[in-house]
Formats: sequence, C-alpha cells, structure tokens
Amino acid sequence: MTIPRRLALTVATLLTTSPALATVTAPAPRLVPLRDVTVDYQVVIPNQQPLEVRVAIAAGGTRLRILGEDLPTSFLVDRQTETAAIVLPMLKTYTRVSIARYDPAQTVLRGAGFSRGGRGEVAGLPCTHWQSHSAQGHADACITADGVILAGSMVSDRKGNLGEIRALRATYAPLPPDIFAVPTNYHESPLAQAAANFMK
Repeated sequence: MTIPRRLALTVATLLTTSPALATVTAPAPRLVPLRDVTVDYQVVIPNQQPLEVRVAIAAGGTRLRILGEDLPTSFLVDRQTETAAIVLPMLKTYTRVSIARYDPAQTVLRGAGFSRGGRGEVAGLPCTHWQSHSAQGHADACITADGVILAGSMVSDRKGNLGEIRALRATYAPLPPDIFAVPTNYHESPLAQAAANFMK
C-alpha cells in the first residue's frame, strides 16, 4: 500500500481507538479529544517522504476528515461503522472501504498496558508522554489532558513500523457536521473504486 491511501489509514490508525480499549490496564490516557479540534500533522511512513496533512477530528474521535495539499483525494473516516469514504472532488465521486483491519485495537493496543512518562510540549501545547505495550506490539505518544494526540508512533510485532505523526499546529473550534459527510451531489462510482484500488 502506498501514499495516499496508506497515509490516510496510518493517520486514522494512530489517532483513533475503539470502545474495546475501555478494558486496557489502568492507568491509561484519554485517547480521543473532548472537543472538536483541527490539527496539522507531519506524517512519516517507512520508506516514504514525510508529508503534511490537516485532520479535523470531531469530539469523541469517531469521525475524522483528512486532507493534504499533495493528496488528490480527501478521506472521511467513520470509526462507528469502521469505514472510510475516499472522495475525489475533481470527479465528484467517492467509494467506501473498510478500515476494520487497520484498527489499532486489532493490531497493537488491544489489552495494552500503559506507563506514564514526563511532561512535554508539541506545537505549543502541553502534553504527557505515554508508552503502551501489548502482546501485539508497542506505541508511544504525547497526549494532551483533553485527549488530543500531538505526537505518536506505533510498531506492530506482525506488521512492523506503522508510522509516526507529529503536530505542527492545533486549533480548537467547533466543526460543522457536514464536513464529515460525502456531499449530497457526489455519487459512488467505479472510477473512485478504481482509484482506491490503485492507491492500495
């Protein structure tokens, strides 16, 4: 899988978690934001050039919108349905793909234990360093008290290095719900599916 689809799935994997993680060993950080937030991240994927993306995250972390200047598509992630819409604005088309197999709860964080480190600062915001370890791998992150992941990396024992992110800017502001939905005048198309397959 290459950029941009791998990029979007890496960001979704590093930034979101599922209700299954409510059973992780205490203590554990808050892993989803309390408030709507938009974060500009630098994303590093093994064997790829670093890229910048803008991620709008709805409070609670169930919906994300991922955009990037170098991406011909946008990605609308819905963690409640474990799907992502790959949207092609130039063609006003989209396709939906499953992201369930990229769920961190299924790769690294399921049953994880957390250890708290020292304080840090990323993108001008204070955060706490956390490490997690499980039978599937390990992860490191610097997370704000209200659940925004400002920096993070994840390594799967099965898949290897999944990548890392680091915030460049973060802005708290209400996000309109419609930015997380495919526009009503877009249609699902084989062209979008072909593009999604090309980006695997």
